[in-house]
Amino acid sequence: MTEQGFTLIELVVVLAFVSIISTVGIAGYMQYSRVQKLNSASLDFATVLQTAKSRALSQVKPDSGACNSSDLNGYQVYISSSTAFQTLAKCADGTVDSASKTLPLNISFSLPNSAASATIFFNVLTGLVTVTVGVTNINIDSGYIITLNSSENSSIHKTVTVYANGRIIVN
Repeated sequence: MTEQGFTLIELVVVLAFVSIISTVGIAGYMQYSRVQKLNSASLDFATVLQTAKSRALSQVKPDSGACNSSDLNGYQVYISSSTAFQTLAKCADGTVDSASKTLPLNISFSLPNSAASATIFFNVLTGLVTVTVGVTNINIDSGYIITLNSSENSSIHKTVTVYANGRIIVN
């Protein structure tokens, strides 16, 4: 009489194989997830820059605040910390906060020369860009590079480059 079934050794080998394959798959998925979160954050930031540029070129003024009775000078994106930024409409009578955002968890900005903050200003009509760090205007003819880093994996990062002519590139 022949018995059907699996031996204990066969079961252990199959379980070990499945465990190894699962571990590799989970590690790959986690890396993919980190990369996608960084890609999403960099594209979201670039979209905010593009929106500020577009509003400045089209002279769209906010409905309330200092811009009601004064001329619009432009829109600025202010990177206030390593994880936060906001869009502001700049008018002759002051500024109006349009939107504040925070980067996803474990994603942070890295600015040139280890600056803590920066203001990227899009002028009305011309679309020309001025970058200010502190009170100093920075020459960005060759581009101002903002790096987004993942604290979960230091080998992955994305850059958003803003040029004086208003061009914005994500790499």
